This record gives sequence, C-alpha cells and structure tokens, in this order.
Amino acid sequence: MANSEKDKPKRTCIDCHFFMVIPQLDCGEPPMIGVDEDYNPVYCDMKNRTVDPHTRDFMLNNPRNARIHFADNFCGCFHEFWVQADQDDYGKLYDVIVETDRSDCTMFFEYHPSMSFEAAGRVQDREILLSLNKKNVKGNKVEAILYVWNIKDTRDIFCNGQHIVKLPALQFKLFKSLYKRSGKYVKNETLEKCWGDEIPNYKEAVPTTMSKLNTKLEEGLTKNHIEIKSRVIEPKQENKKNVAYKLVT
Repeated sequence: MANSEKDKPKRTCIDCHFFMVIPQLDCGEPPMIGVDEDYNPVYCDMKNRTVDPHTRDFMLNNPRNARIHFADNFCGCFHEFWVQADQDDYGKLYDVIVETDRSDCTMFFEYHPSMSFEAAGRVQDREILLSLNKKNVKGNKVEAILYVWNIKDTRDIFCNGQHIVKLPALQFKLFKSLYKRSGKYVKNETLEKCWGDEIPNYKEAVPTTMSKLNTKLEEGLTKNHIEIKSRVIEPKQENKKNVAYKLVT
C-alpha cells in the first residue's frame, strides 16, 4: 500500500483538480436525485467543490483514517468517471483516490487551489489545443487540429470551447458512452445499455441512431466554423457490419 508521496502512482485522483466533495444536503442520496420528464436519471448538482489541500494531504498521509473527512459527505469525480455510491464505500476510498493509477485518464487536470471547475475546464481545453498545435506543426505549416469535446448533464455538447448542440436523451447517452472512451472504439454490446430495458435491433437501430448523432454533431461543427476533416463518429467494421464506434478526437 502506498503511504507517501514517493510511493503512490504517478497520476492519481488525489492530485486531480476534478476530485470533488458532494455534500449530502445537496441531494439526499447521491448521485441520483430523481428522473426528468423523459424518465432519465437526474443527478445532484456538481458544484465547484474541489477537495481542499488540507484534506488531500491528510488522506495521502493517513490511509487508515482517510474516510473521516467524508463522514457527512460523499465524494467523486466531477467528470463522473467514478462517484462514491454510498457511505459503505469508505473502506475503498483510499485505494480509489490515492492508489489507483490514472495515467490513461484523458480528463486529468493538476489541482489548482481556488480555481473553479469551469475555469479549470477552460484552461484544460486551451492546453490541449496548444499541445495539438505543436504536434501538428510541419515545417511552416500548421495542420488543423481536430476535436476537443466536453459535455454537460443538460445534454449540451461542446467542442473546442464552442457550444455545438443539445442532444435528445438517447443520443446524449450514446455520445456520453463514446465520450468517456474518446478516441477508442466502444462495442455495440456496451452501447446497448443506453437503450435501457429495450434491446435495440443492431441491424437497424444502432447504425441509424449513430448516423443521426453524427449528422447533428457535424451540423453543429459547421455552424461554429470548426473544420470537419473526417467523420466525427467513426464505425469499426467486421464482415461488412459495424461492430463498434469511436468519437474522433
């Protein structure tokens, strides 16, 4: 077990700005507080409550007592990669927050005290764009960058800092599933979960819905003068059938 700054993995939630505290008073039983008019889950308000430096230091150096700072609250990831489901999860907090290596997490952002989540997201987008520009320089020519995506639970989609589109419920669920694994293929079996209890006909429902989603995203990109260099949602084929999809970044 890691018990010091030197021993812990290189990149973990304890160092991420988006490690947040969720007060119970905000939502009763986090993370879900009800359903909307379409019977989709409604989650508690992810407010700007990044965990403070004192709590981070205490958790890092006191693994057996890491849970005491969340005795009356819950905690989780602002981007919802994980959320402490209930108070019985206390024993797992240290492993999740301090010992789990997040080197492959595309949304990791180094902790900056006093910075809001909104500001951190804007800075993160800018850093990604600058990094992509540097990587794409060839001689005196800079190739156009592709897409830096962000989402909000209001079903709003953002790309390169611009609002692109507000999606219908099902399309938003599909986009969110792709977004969490941006740049990697997501199998149809995983996308099936977005339909809930209704199992879709892959031959018709999945390709048709993904095509409509791709069209909406491309229309939004065009309206915001963001160049489209390839499909936004790229299918993977096996035996002439689409078996997986990925969100292009």
